Amino acid sequence: MIPCVALVGYEAASVGLRKTAGADQTKTAMAAASLELLAAINVGVMVYVGHKHAVRSSGSLALFLLCTLLFDVAKSRAFFLRSGMDPVAALAAASAAMRFCLLILEELSKKNLLLDDKVREESGPEATSGFFTRLFFVYLNRMFITGFAKELRIPNMVKLDAEFSSERLYAQLKKEWDRGGEEDFSRYRLILACFRAFKWDLLVIFIPRLINIGVSFAQPFLVQVITRTAELDHDGRGDEVSSGKRGGMQGATLGVFVCLAVSKAATAHYSNKLATKVRGGLVAQLMDKAHGMSEQEARKASVLTLMSSDVESIVKGLTNFIDIPFTILEVGIGVFFLSRFIGVSCFSVLLPVLGTNIGSWLLSQKTGSSLAVWNKAIEVRIAKTTEVLHQLPSIKMLGLGPVMRDQIHRLRVNEMDLSKPFRFYMMLLNMTQQFADVGTPVVVVAFAFFWRGFGRRMTSTIVFPTLTVVNLIQAPTGRVLLAYPAFTAMLACFDRIQKFLLLPDRQDSRLPWGPSSHSSTLGQSPQSSGEIIQFSDASISPLGMDESLLTGVNFALTRGSISGVIGKTGSGKSTFFNSILGEAKIDSGYVCTERVNIAYCGPKIWLRDASVRQNVIGCLEFDAVRYEVAIRVCHLEQDLARLPGGDKYVVGPNGSNLSGGQRQRVSIARAVFAHCDVTILDDSFSSLDKRTATSILFGLCGPNGVLRASGSTVLLSTYIPEFLDVVDNLINIDEKGHVTLEDTQSGGPAQSQVITDYLNAERRGANEEVEEREQLSLQQRWNADPKPSVDSSETYRRQRGNWRLYIVLINAVGKLNSLALGGIALLLAVSEFLPPVLTRVWSEDGPEDGRYFIGYALAAVLACASAALAYWFLTGVFAVKSAVVLHEQMLDVTMRATLGFVTTTKTGNLLNRYSQDAGLFAQSLPGYFFRTIYTSIMTVIIIGIVLSSTSYMSATIPFLLAAIGLLQAFYLRTSRQMRHLDLEEKAPLYTFFCETMDGLAHLQAFGWRLENLAAGYRLLDRSQQPYYLMLAIQQWLGLVLSLLTSAIAFITVSVSVWQKNNASGSAVGLSLLALLNFQRTLIMFMDAWTISETSVAAISRLEQFKKDTPQEPRLPLPESVPVNWAPKGGVNFTATSSRYRAANDAPPALRNLSLSIIPGKKVGIIGRTGSGKSSLLLTILGFLHHEGKVEIDGINVKTLDADFLRSRVVTITQDAVLLNETVRKNLLPFTVNDVEEGLTDEQRAARASRDAELALVLGRLNLREQLGSRGGLDAMLLDVGYSKGELQLFSIARAIVRRQEIASNLVLIDEATSNLDLVRADATQQVMREAFADCTVITVAHREEGLEAVDFSIVLDGGAMLTMAEAEAAAARLFSSAAQD
Repeated sequence: MIPCVALVGYEAASVGLRKTAGADQTKTAMAAASLELLAAINVGVMVYVGHKHAVRSSGSLALFLLCTLLFDVAKSRAFFLRSGMDPVAALAAASAAMRFCLLILEELSKKNLLLDDKVREESGPEATSGFFTRLFFVYLNRMFITGFAKELRIPNMVKLDAEFSSERLYAQLKKEWDRGGEEDFSRYRLILACFRAFKWDLLVIFIPRLINIGVSFAQPFLVQVITRTAELDHDGRGDEVSSGKRGGMQGATLGVFVCLAVSKAATAHYSNKLATKVRGGLVAQLMDKAHGMSEQEARKASVLTLMSSDVESIVKGLTNFIDIPFTILEVGIGVFFLSRFIGVSCFSVLLPVLGTNIGSWLLSQKTGSSLAVWNKAIEVRIAKTTEVLHQLPSIKMLGLGPVMRDQIHRLRVNEMDLSKPFRFYMMLLNMTQQFADVGTPVVVVAFAFFWRGFGRRMTSTIVFPTLTVVNLIQAPTGRVLLAYPAFTAMLACFDRIQKFLLLPDRQDSRLPWGPSSHSSTLGQSPQSSGEIIQFSDASISPLGMDESLLTGVNFALTRGSISGVIGKTGSGKSTFFNSILGEAKIDSGYVCTERVNIAYCGPKIWLRDASVRQNVIGCLEFDAVRYEVAIRVCHLEQDLARLPGGDKYVVGPNGSNLSGGQRQRVSIARAVFAHCDVTILDDSFSSLDKRTATSILFGLCGPNGVLRASGSTVLLSTYIPEFLDVVDNLINIDEKGHVTLEDTQSGGPAQSQVITDYLNAERRGANEEVEEREQLSLQQRWNADPKPSVDSSETYRRQRGNWRLYIVLINAVGKLNSLALGGIALLLAVSEFLPPVLTRVWSEDGPEDGRYFIGYALAAVLACASAALAYWFLTGVFAVKSAVVLHEQMLDVTMRATLGFVTTTKTGNLLNRYSQDAGLFAQSLPGYFFRTIYTSIMTVIIIGIVLSSTSYMSATIPFLLAAIGLLQAFYLRTSRQMRHLDLEEKAPLYTFFCETMDGLAHLQAFGWRLENLAAGYRLLDRSQQPYYLMLAIQQWLGLVLSLLTSAIAFITVSVSVWQKNNASGSAVGLSLLALLNFQRTLIMFMDAWTISETSVAAISRLEQFKKDTPQEPRLPLPESVPVNWAPKGGVNFTATSSRYRAANDAPPALRNLSLSIIPGKKVGIIGRTGSGKSSLLLTILGFLHHEGKVEIDGINVKTLDADFLRSRVVTITQDAVLLNETVRKNLLPFTVNDVEEGLTDEQRAARASRDAELALVLGRLNLREQLGSRGGLDAMLLDVGYSKGELQLFSIARAIVRRQEIASNLVLIDEATSNLDLVRADATQQVMREAFADCTVITVAHREEGLEAVDFSIVLDGGAMLTMAEAEAAAARLFSSAAQD
């Protein structure tokens, strides 16, 4: 406050001196001094209030201090030059000094002055810095230095302010969105909500933008004055211009260019802030909506596309849209100033402007809809890619890798085909814009020369200022032309997001049980009866099914009771559980429950790609006691001891890095830790051996079980007969869908059914060794394909880039295409500058000769044609080729990756490549690669034009090139890393969305919506940080380049006005006109180069992906093997040793195995944990590296391509492959790429015959009835509603159909009936025996009953064959020994 007091004192003293001053002062001097005193007092008040209550320094105060500082300096100088005014001059100088001190103090960061710890933590450098520090982006310098010197990470980056908090942005947008009400179905509801929510961020853009407009229109007058001066100097009349005026021209040039630079940077920065907030608000809205949807709707919605492609399109179009009203203002002001030079001809500038705007508006009607079609194609491709990546291991085992690869590639090609209408309309728009750029001057010159304005003479002092004004009108016109398609595309994306937000929320089918319920309908209240769930004459069906699956459900469950649900496969047990979760349709009656959280363990296990601990505690706070209990009860102690990192071990996408049993036990541990009022265990022990499952069951529900002790109401369905010893009630579901509840002590009919049917007919769990086998397989996989770490060379590439990556792009699109692109860029750049060069020639050689106009107009036509050619070739040939070829390379690497890599890589990371990087291949990379070439040529041309008028400028060229090179090198190191971080931080956000949609039923049951949303907001915050800073550093670069341009302009004008007889007025006018474009061109060049460098990082990631991803070898088909090879079933192992990794230090999974299986035999493979049973199957299928020989029908599998081999062997895996296709195509997955349209009569007849065979197979497995009301074989598989067991039957049906299709006699089976009850399993085994009667069937036996139909069994131990004996004898010895252990 000391400088403020001193300032007030100096101003008060100045008032006193004015009062006692003589008569030489003006009448207003005293009033002016008094106002300055009041202003000084106000400054003191503002400084004090800001110091006490504001985090951010005042921008208006800083500007006021700067302006008054300059005025005080000027006053001090003037007063010192006048006699008798020394005291006043001294006070003015002292006042200036105090203002300077205040200005410096206001620029100091306030972070250390903040008393509130939370506010200090949330406030970033931008919020606490001074106004000019923010205006010139000085707060970014430390981050630039860090990025230049070392690797840039999130902690090294500038922290965002609290105003960017995702929760805050969500609340702002949600408030305005809800204002519309449920009845508001306006198309513009969402966009209007965005503008209302962030209105202040929108309004603040107006201030620098209006300043920019005002300063811009000072340029033509500056050009006129400088051109006249040069013309006078050239004619030898330079004495008519005083030195003061020449110095004023220098100062005006510097002031205009600097003000333009600062105002433009500020406008862009505020626009980027608005765009970032809109992005955060929209993604947060999508996140919130996703949590409130039903699981059925969530499967249909492609929220990932909305939050990536659509939101990005909105952000890109938003800044263009905001500029539209300013553009209209600029055009109006431009026409006014143009009239000052050419009179009534000024209106001619509106003809091309209006014409191009009308054309742009008409074309924009097409671009929006065509972009929506393109985005829909992207959505379809990403959805299919996601589906395939989630199931890739099983897809590869079935030999479907090439089929899925071709399908995704076909979708990519189709996506590019569907983008061609959009690209075509954009080509027309670009040609229209080019006409506005080069055609408008032609029209104006024609009117001015041949009608009114120039007086039939091309005078440099009129022509070049006129062209400057035209240029100022052209620039906003060009932005309008770009804004129209961007605006319509933005509206289309807003519309898609709005439709998603208006989707119906999840309708909870349960009724709340409380005081508001009708007692006559619902019975006693739970508080008086102790009941927690009640069914009142309920008829229940799965969502999407018309007929009730369960009927007459009429009973209540008491609080703390434990109930067992029994019924055959497909009877409706999961539907019963879903009714309690509120995820079923209640056709009649009621299902009533208290609104409590439910710990849900469903048949579909859901785990996050996080650590074991994070999955167990879910969205809750860590509690050491509860965590220890959950780990102990679920028998996870030994697992954690073996896993690398213990409970910090990352389980992989949906637990892919865990065995099946471990996944289930982690899921159960989560339910135990949650400590909910209700716990549902739906088939949650299916992957556990009986001993482990029984122990966990008693630990949960036994007399001292943790769930019983906690008072949780438990409902469970399991194969374990011992559950009768722990349940209080039995809920029986018969074949007709009748549901009854009986006490276990009543001895009623349900009890009898359990004794006679359930205990004997229900399937048994996996053998204990299955779990250990899977764990050993995982341990081998840990060492199979080690992941490369980010080393110093990777950091170097991130910082400095690699020019060889452009060679990869050139090779991808073809060298001839690349050469043609460069030639077109040269043609376009030259043709654009040809008209202004001809203007100089015209004004110098024949200023009154109208024939020059013909060449001038033809040059403009050439420029328009060149623009159309350039855009067509770039988007229709170059970009399409880049998108398809690079995506295909990435797809090939993914689909040929080894099993170890596929199962240990995060799906979100892979998916990010197919969304973000694929988008860069198709749009940003080709576009900015071309723009870099084009603008670099433009820059050279402009420098040449400037040198042609001021040859002395050539001395500055080395310094200019050095400055640009050093600046770009300094900037690019940080920019490249920022782009990497932007993509890296988006990947967890994509993974979060995928995991949330997959686990929606679990999140809603547990009641973790708010907690999961909070986690999503944190990920969004991390994603926003590099996104916003990327935009900020781009504006930093633009500002620095603009200041560099200001220096060049200053030097050019200085040389022009002081070096007499140097160049003609036309030459100087052309140079100034080029310099006005040089600022824009240089920024475009640097932006294009920068974005090209950051976009080419996608190729770097692709090359690194190709280098680091272990691949299965590609082999040509041996001549002796036909394309339609059908194995007869003979399998021979000769001294075979196989490993998971092709290295001698890797332990062998099979050891010197020699075995011969003759065709037609049924073989069971058994053994203890780690014996090599699964490794044997994987060796046959070509997944493992092996020595020795593995032969099928005498053909060495090493000579066969792995995908071809797997496609000719019939394999049944444990995990069913489910494609979002029709039932027909799921049964015939190798036909998914076949064209179904335009079939001949013969083909239709063949298809009908094939359909009859498919229906017969489904009927034999009791899967046909569900298809009747859903369209038969044309029904989408995911909409049929098959249970988990029925989906396993569907996999068997697919194998039977595949065997009929290719006549292969080699069948590999791995636990085909694990999810079936014994009655249905026996029936299925009979179907399989008939279908595979003549085949060689190799079955990995996990349970004793799996060996009932085999001819002999092979016992493996430690990868070596121990014995080979009759099935029953071998099985009896092995499984009895395992039971004793």
